[in-house]
Amino acid sequence: MKKVTSTFLFIFFSFISLAGYAQSFMEFIVVGKAWPEHKWGHLSLRIKDPVRDEIYDFGRYGEMWGPLNSEGEPILRVWTKANKSHLRYQKRGDPKIEVVNIPTSEAQSQAAFAYFDHLRQGAKADAVRPYLTEYKLRGPSFHVVNHNCVTVAMGAFYTAFPELEKRGPRYARGDGLYFWARAKTNNVSYNKREDRWNHLWWPQDVLDFLEAEVVSHKRGAVARY
Repeated sequence: MKKVTSTFLFIFFSFISLAGYAQSFMEFIVVGKAWPEHKWGHLSLRIKDPVRDEIYDFGRYGEMWGPLNSEGEPILRVWTKANKSHLRYQKRGDPKIEVVNIPTSEAQSQAAFAYFDHLRQGAKADAVRPYLTEYKLRGPSFHVVNHNCVTVAMGAFYTAFPELEKRGPRYARGDGLYFWARAKTNNVSYNKREDRWNHLWWPQDVLDFLEAEVVSHKRGAVARY
């Protein structure tokens, strides 16, 4: 028990140190499964530099269709300087939330911001709150495997850390995926020979990827809520 407590404190204070002193960073907010609010889990990406602080939250916020609402309108929510409000919103249903903080250079943050700025070009914007704007992107449509909260966030992450892009798919194994959900998704972008998908799309797999490729190399830290 003492060892577990010491390990938790080390991770927690490492996170506080990284988040407190880095002017530029990314944070993956990984939301665990919770029925019914987060049946599939969820993932948002926070990007911060000395000027901007925004959370990009792509998901099932518009009209949905297909089996199990597997497709839908491509809606991106942007939370501006509203980290506490975003965390409070994602805690609906009381899921476990894990936040991975990764210090970045200003150039890396700018590359990630530019990725989302490009996505929003020509999008219809709707101000939901003073700190929250909802964008209906031009496309492609939301898809549970090929274009979801994870794939959008990872697109921005890989612009800042291109050296990690080839390592992502090896973690795309659907860790903790419901049996029925696996049966519905293992015929989409799935590599049967290697028993994995061709890209990261499931939030828990992203957490495994970040812990192995970033946190274990002391390039980031995790906090749990």
